[in-house]
Amino acid sequence: MYFIKRLKFAFIILFVFTGLITANLQAQGADDAVWALVERDAIQTRNLIPVVNHAAMLVNMGKKEIIVSIHSPFPPGKYRHDSPFTAFGNDSLLGAPMFAPFTMPVKQTQVLEKPEAIVDDSGARFIWKEVKLLPEHAVMAQYDYYYGPPAVFFEDNGMDIAGVRLTQRYSVEETDGIYRFKFHIDMKNAGTEDLEEMFFRLFVPHAVLPDGGDTWKVLAEPVEIWSSDNLSVSESSIIDGFARAARGIDASVPIGIIKAGDEIRLVLQMDIKKKADTGIIYPIMNILGRRKSARLWPPTQITGLKPGPAKQFHYLFYNLVIADRFAWQLERSGVRIVKAESLSN
Repeated sequence: MYFIKRLKFAFIILFVFTGLITANLQAQGADDAVWALVERDAIQTRNLIPVVNHAAMLVNMGKKEIIVSIHSPFPPGKYRHDSPFTAFGNDSLLGAPMFAPFTMPVKQTQVLEKPEAIVDDSGARFIWKEVKLLPEHAVMAQYDYYYGPPAVFFEDNGMDIAGVRLTQRYSVEETDGIYRFKFHIDMKNAGTEDLEEMFFRLFVPHAVLPDGGDTWKVLAEPVEIWSSDNLSVSESSIIDGFARAARGIDASVPIGIIKAGDEIRLVLQMDIKKKADTGIIYPIMNILGRRKSARLWPPTQITGLKPGPAKQFHYLFYNLVIADRFAWQLERSGVRIVKAESLSN
């Protein structure tokens, strides 16, 4: 049995809202719009590998059928002919619905399947050609695509995930066979727009079930736990990013809004007994939220639309389960902190 205590830190930088908050955003475009385009870049992970989900929802708000072509260009250097994790249409749909700050009369939505890939002197792009939209109908052009290795987020002392900057100060010290793990994480909104409906979780495993095995490998035994007031701490079981069952300590906080330039501090301390001579404890992070008017991917281009009033909106959606920047290496002589440059153990 171990105990959880609260640490009251006077240096919490930003008051943390206890509920998720939906922002009241201004609609862009005229009330008599004849079409609307909502774009979402979702940065997510597949087995800890960063993947972008780019979605464009086009709505015919006029009174006549329209025929268009939808072009989704790639950032320079991102297109790969054999890119892993590529999926289109219904295979790439997210559980989270599209968010928009205005209403759109939609009777039916068609999800477009695999587009044509074009690579020429102007760059690479996907194209859905000759798409027909009846009045008050919508189409969704959406796909998953490889964004980069896990290290794409890494900085020397933490991570930067599309403007969510984590500065991490971790330490370990031993007294009479008890190891104290200290996690100090400053989460800063390094972007120019507010972060909304933010949620953060840190999971620190102390036992894992190897793939295909039926015997738990116990890495550590918690003795006592402290946390800052803004964290909710509990024992939890998950399937970690390495497809293993894991038991560990779950520290989470529903943050709500982080204003541009603001940051919060999260502190977790764990006293543990080492139960394995060798092994690696990889903390796992879960980050959810969104940022309006931000992009990872170039804007979608629509050809065939006649000039007229329109509504447009785009946003960035965070939906990640990622390995921590740092890991805890268990050795016969003790425990040391290592940079997680490799995710294999």
